[in-house]
Amino acid sequence: MKVAILGVGRLGAFHAKVLKELPGITEVRINDADASRGASVAKELSATHAATVEEALTGADAVVIVTPTGTRAELIHRALDRHLPVFCEKPIALDLDATKTVLEHVAKTDGRVQIGFQRRFDAGFQEARRRVRAGELGTVYSFQMTSCDAQPPPDTYIETSGGQFVDQLIHDFDMTRWIFGDDEKKLALKVSWDDRSKSPDPAWDPWLARLVKSYPDVDGAVPDQQGPDRFWVQFPKQVTDDIAY
Repeated sequence: MKVAILGVGRLGAFHAKVLKELPGITEVRINDADASRGASVAKELSATHAATVEEALTGADAVVIVTPTGTRAELIHRALDRHLPVFCEKPIALDLDATKTVLEHVAKTDGRVQIGFQRRFDAGFQEARRRVRAGELGTVYSFQMTSCDAQPPPDTYIETSGGQFVDQLIHDFDMTRWIFGDDEKKLALKVSWDDRSKSPDPAWDPWLARLVKSYPDVDGAVPDQQGPDRFWVQFPKQVTDDIAY
């Protein structure tokens, strides 16, 4: 199988390495907007460097997309037009309209697109889901998930992504729905300012993100299920205000 991988930043380079080590993969074609980086990663992994997206896709059997969030929808469309199966990092796009267009394209072409919600395959999350679904924990009124990276993201990531609220918190939305089976229930995001003095960098704006799930009252139980996530968000305050409200 020949696999094209588009985007080899920190995560993309990791995916490329994994692909090279998989049995059955005969060629990994690497393309990156930064041609020198793409060539460097290709050389390091003994992979093929593709100078353009077109070159990477031509003759490929599948596509892995790890480019900045705002570029993914267009690349998925290009892959679907070629009837290529796609693995794409989450989220699909920066806005709902672009996301829905991709879903419509998938349905129209009977395409195969998997989004990188890898937590569904993590043993800990699978066990949590099993216990909740089996009723071993009784009625769950609240739960908490905390997400963080080992290192802060680079400035280039902030400039080309949806930031922590779009690119990372989406994991918690996914896990909340997947663990509890609540696809039809409403999820809301509340954001509040936290103590700047605790931030690793005083120039950053620390915020507390709270994911709230609404339930009907159950035997007088608290109707909200909350999953707080603490982020050090590299956004100007006004941008975060726009996201929150």
